[in-house]
Formats: sequence, C-alpha cells, structure tokens
Amino acid sequence: MTLRAKVTRAFSSSVEVRIEVDAEDVPAGEKIASNSAYFTFVAVDQSGKPIDVPELNLKLTKRKSITMEHFAEGNFD
Repeated sequence: MTLRAKVTRAFSSSVEVRIEVDAEDVPAGEKIASNSAYFTFVAVDQSGKPIDVPELNLKLTKRKSITMEHFAEGNFD
C-alpha cells in the first residue's frame, strides 16, 4: 500500500490535504489506484481555539516532505 499526500489549499486556520492510496500486488508488480480523499486539518492552540496557519506557497518547485511535527512547530521552510 502506498499513500501520497499533498497540501492543496490553505485557509486562515486550516489546510486541505489530498491523500491518494494505491494497492500493490508485489509478486505481479502491479499497482492499482484504491481510493482518494480530502482531509481538512485545523490548527488550534493549547486551549483548542483555531489559530492562523502560514499562507500556502504555490511557487515551490521542489518536492518536500512535511511531517505533522512541522505543522505543530509552524516550520514550513
């Protein structure tokens, strides 16, 4: 199984992430698109209130790996 995710939109306090899932038949060497979905993650402070997220930079040309720790720390560089 392979999951691919990318941030598709950023709002004032949330980000939208598209996740695509492929199943793989390893012996046959075949990958099959299984499903996809959009998830919305809302940034909150320690009391659970929404907080602002950085603006989505669509000018990035390099593929980057962003972990949930990056989001928690506000580290998007």
